[in-house]
Amino acid sequence: MTNQTKIAIIIGAILVFIISVVVLWTLFTGDQTSNVTFQTPDGEVVVNNFRETALETRDQSTYLEAEDLFTIYYGETDGTFYLTLFPASKEDAPDVRVAAEQALVTQLGVPEQEVCKLPVNVAIPLNVIPEYAGINYGLSFCEGAINFGSL
Repeated sequence: MTNQTKIAIIIGAILVFIISVVVLWTLFTGDQTSNVTFQTPDGEVVVNNFRETALETRDQSTYLEAEDLFTIYYGETDGTFYLTLFPASKEDAPDVRVAAEQALVTQLGVPEQEVCKLPVNVAIPLNVIPEYAGINYGLSFCEGAINFGSL
C-alpha cells in the first residue's frame, strides 16, 4: 500500500467521522425550542419559552407584545399574564380583547383551554375608558369571563 493510498483512507475516515458527528448533533440538538412549565391547580401547562422571544424585560415584567391597541406582559413576581387593552371606544373593546387574546395564545403556543388554566388579567386603564377600568375581565373564551359593560 502506497503512502497516497494510506493518506486517502485516513482522510476518508476523518470525513466519515465528521459527517457522522454533524448528523448525530443535528438529530439530538436540532431545531428544538425550549419551553416554560407552569404548575397550576388545574394541572401542568407547558408553553413556548416566551422569554426567548420577548420584546424586553424591565421592572420584573417580560413584555411579549406592545401594539397600539394592547400590551401583553408577564409579571415575573406574581406569575400573571397581563393584557392591557387600549380600545378607541367602548364599541371597539370586544374586538381589541379578542386580538390581544389571540396574540397571547399564539405567543404561548397552546390551545385556548390550556391558557385558561393560567393566571391572566385582562383590563382597560382608567385613562382609556373610565367606566371599564379597575376590573379583571378575564379571557373571553374562559369560564368566568366578564363582558364589557355588564357590571
